[in-house]
Amino acid sequence: MSYLATVFPPARVVNRLPLTRDQVMLLLAAITEIFLGIDIYFAHTISGTIKPAEWIPIVFGIAAGVGLLLAGLIALRSRSLASVLANVVFLGSIIVGLMGAYFHLVRAN
Repeated sequence: MSYLATVFPPARVVNRLPLTRDQVMLLLAAITEIFLGIDIYFAHTISGTIKPAEWIPIVFGIAAGVGLLLAGLIALRSRSLASVLANVVFLGSIIVGLMGAYFHLVRAN
């Protein structure tokens, strides 16, 4: 019996979740990236027009989410390749996020 079943007795019916913890975390990160791209699109359209540089985080967010979903599918066959792909996507997310923070700080001054 799991700890969840102790606290929440109806969970005793579920013997095993269909996804592993790693798959759930990767799915969460992928969905977050996709919705972050959509959120950035809405935030940047408030100004009325989207400049070319403002498309970078929008396109990257959706592409990163798709890349993480692809990494999840690749993980079924080659976990090491999926790990490399996911780490490249996460590194790209850090770089795009830092660039966005820099551009917002520069524009605010």
